[in-house]
Formats: sequence, C-alpha cells, structure tokens
Amino acid sequence: MKNYQKYIFTLIVMIFTVTQSSLVIANSNTAEEKTAIVQTDTEDPEAILRLANSYMDGKDGMQKDFEKAFELYNIAASKGSSNAMFALAVIYSEGVDRINKDPKEGFKWFLKSAEAGSQIAQFTVGILLSQDNPKAEIPSDLKSAYIWFSLASRSDDIPRVKKAASGLADILAEELSAKELKQAEDTIKNWKAKTSPM
Repeated sequence: MKNYQKYIFTLIVMIFTVTQSSLVIANSNTAEEKTAIVQTDTEDPEAILRLANSYMDGKDGMQKDFEKAFELYNIAASKGSSNAMFALAVIYSEGVDRINKDPKEGFKWFLKSAEAGSQIAQFTVGILLSQDNPKAEIPSDLKSAYIWFSLASRSDDIPRVKKAASGLADILAEELSAKELKQAEDTIKNWKAKTSPM
C-alpha cells in the first residue's frame, strides 16, 4: 500500500463524521415559517434545503417524512444547492429509507456538489478518485484526485477538511509526473464553480 493510500484510509472515518454533521444545516425558523418560506420563495434553494432537513430529521415541529425530504432535496439540488446535492449523494451512497444503496449514483451527486463548490464534496470526490472503487465503477485517477483535494484546500468552510485536503494534495503531488502536475495546476488555476441550476 502506497503512502497516500494509508493516509486516505485513516481519513475515511473523518469523512463519515463530517458527512453526518454537514447534513444538518443550522436554522431558527419554526415549521410554519419554513413552510411559508418555501411556499412564497420557491426560488431560494437554501430555504428548500432547510425544510428538507427538517423533514429528514423530524425536527423544528415537522413530522419525520423521508419522501417529502427526498423530494425537497431534489428540488433544491435542481435549483443549484450544493448542500442538497451532497445530501442526495449521501442518501444514494449509504442507501437511506426506500432508496437502495447505489454508489455510482452517489458518486454522480458528490461530483455535482463538488463542481458547485462544496468543500466537503470536493474532498469526498478526491477520496473516491484516489483509489479504485469498483462498486461505483470509478477507476483511480490520481491527477483528478489531486485537483479536487487542492480545490477543497482553498476553502475555509471546514478547517479540518481544508487541512486534510492540503495534506493529501501534497502527498499526491509526489505521485504525479511533472507533466500531470502542470496540467492539474492549470486546471486548478482556471477552475470556477458551476453556479447555475441543473
């Protein structure tokens, strides 16, 4: 096992911990306020996301309702919410409620979330691309993993993820050829998040 693979293996537990906590979006709206926000401001994907989280967790006066949460995550994702995309990625990757575990579909949503600028999704995509993932039909791609780790290390959203991503990017840089590293650096330099809705 190469150095970067050992390091990645130890971070898998961390990503699970961060994944679970990042699905909870802090908010102070009551159930009535949330419903009103979504009904009157359906163009705000983050309001829709907050309502989805309340249905998913059965909190803030909402009955736990996976079907409604899943529907709202899809709506928020279609309007460009990288957090909703990430929530869908976790649902598909883990298999939640009626959704069967589907690592390939999960990876698709992690990638969309990463492309939309989510630091934790960028880190997750880096992890997934740094080793073969036959269940998700994802071959190892160290150059792409380096790019995603580097992008995640530029964000201050979650400091622990920033630090881990930076360390992994440094390790993978040693595994890449000079040409691959130059190509990756050019991609990173020109990268912009996809902010338009899907």
